[in-house]
This record gives sequence, C-alpha cells and structure tokens, in this order.
Amino acid sequence: METFVVLLRGINVSGANKIKMADLKKLLTKSGFEDPETYIQSGNILLSSDIDEDGISEKIKNAIQEEYGYDITVKSFTRGHFQSILDNNPLPDEHDDELKKFHVTLLAEKPSEEAKEKIKARKKESEIIVFKDNQVYLYCPEGYGRTKLSNNDIERITKSAATTRNWKTMLQLKKMLEDRISE
Repeated sequence: METFVVLLRGINVSGANKIKMADLKKLLTKSGFEDPETYIQSGNILLSSDIDEDGISEKIKNAIQEEYGYDITVKSFTRGHFQSILDNNPLPDEHDDELKKFHVTLLAEKPSEEAKEKIKARKKESEIIVFKDNQVYLYCPEGYGRTKLSNNDIERITKSAATTRNWKTMLQLKKMLEDRISE
C-alpha cells in the first residue's frame, strides 16, 4: 500500500457541489481506499491504496459521480510526486504571512508554449508566474481573488483540467503526509 495525496476540484466552493468530509471519508472507505483523511472542506485527502495515480483519480471521480452526481476533477499524487511539486517551487522563499499569496495550479497536461504566453499576458506587473512541467506556480501579492490567473482562466486557456491550492494548504498536506508515514 502506498500513501497518496488526492485533490478534488470544485467541491464545497460557494455553496456548490456540497460534500461533508465525514461522508466523503465513508464513500472512500466503501470504494476500497484505506485510512482516508481529509484537510479542510475543499477536497484535500490523504489515503492508502495499491492502485496507481490515474486509477485512484478515476475511481474517486466515478464514486462521487455515482453518489452525488457531481462531475469533478480529481488529481492523485504519490508521496514522491507530491514532494517533487513542493521541491520544484521556483518562487522566492515564502514567509508565514505571505503563504496565502503563493499558489500552485496543477494541470492534467503540460501547457503549450502558446497557452503559456496567453497566460503570461494576463498577469499583473506585481504578480509572478512560473511554469514547471504540469504545474503553474503563482505569487499574487494583491490576493488570489484579484488575479486574472485564476484556476478557471488557466483551465480555459490551456484546455486542461486543473486544480489550484494555496501554498499553506500544500505545506499542511506535506506535514500530514510526513506525520502519517512516521506513525
């Protein structure tokens, strides 16, 4: 069994696609995953499985579709894959008071050069955007709610399913992953 980080896109956001975390954990257990653990209400999960990343994503997507009728994006990462996303962060060292300004958008596919240029053209002068593989690292000093680099915008331009997390959430998931492995 390997431990995975699973990120769901678009649940419990602005009152849409509501799923209680206790119910989600029951659904994941019923679907054959071991020790599901959630963090906050926006679809951040740790679980154990002997299925690969793509298989986990598909199985969870289908289970949520069957149970709730929601068609959502599900991204699964092995511990090593998740750690590489953290390690590849090219943005300046973050400080606790700045964590809410750092984000990473995780794309299903690597964006084309044309898409990257379109996205870069939308950024404000104060913002920093860096592309690494399927990740888009963002620094939004005026706040994520004020950027033109939102998950929806990046998804629309790249034509690739995506989910975005702030850096504080990414670091908390890393801590939970480390705690889980040390048990």
